[in-house]
Amino acid sequence: MSSHTGSSHSEDIAASDLDDAVAELDDDATAASDLDDVDVELTDDEAAASDLDDYAYNFDDADTDLDDTDFDVDDFDPMDMYNMDDFVAESMLLDEYSEKIIDRLKEKIASGPSRRRRQIGTRRYIPRNREAGNDDLVANYFSESPIYTDEMFRRRFRMRKSLFLRIVSALSEWSPYFTNRVDATGRAGHSPLQKCTAAIRMLAYGTPADQLDEVLKIGPSTSLECLGKFAKGVIEIFGDEYLRAPRIDELESML
Repeated sequence: MSSHTGSSHSEDIAASDLDDAVAELDDDATAASDLDDVDVELTDDEAAASDLDDYAYNFDDADTDLDDTDFDVDDFDPMDMYNMDDFVAESMLLDEYSEKIIDRLKEKIASGPSRRRRQIGTRRYIPRNREAGNDDLVANYFSESPIYTDEMFRRRFRMRKSLFLRIVSALSEWSPYFTNRVDATGRAGHSPLQKCTAAIRMLAYGTPADQLDEVLKIGPSTSLECLGKFAKGVIEIFGDEYLRAPRIDELESML
């Protein structure tokens, strides 16, 4: 019985020693794997350092080539970079975009005004003194002794006064909308100067329609209506002359 117990104890000790040996082998294998990873990282660092050296060498070569290049300003001709063909091609591209914008604007005008949202309740009436608004506009810019100079007019309207009056006169002949009319009550409506001024101000500055109400005494809906008819009239009257592609002699004179 004692002999059997001693034998079992010896076997347990041998098995424990074997487990310890296996664990040590595993630790050695893990250490060897870690060492391989370190070698790989060192190899990657060496490759990155080599690439950095090659980049610095190439940069030095490029810098040297740039220093060796001779550039004479007197021999430089702008026409070598931007010649007549380039100008014509650019002009044709701009004309194409202009035609697309004009076509879209014509389609928008032809489709008519969009449906307004139905207003709930009683519509509020605002008693605008449009006659006084027209008198103030004439006194400011169009009287014999206007308050503001022609230079101020050109800066604010983005055109000369003579050109503006030419547009107003042409639109008055084009449509009765841009003439002096009276409403159903016999009251004078907005003058052609008021309507064209509203359209020009919105086009020149991108102002909202109701911003002109305080000065010109024109409601926002009427201002938008003036803008649409103004654009349609300008396109139909002046489109053939000023919205066409430039001629060859005109291009040469511009160059």
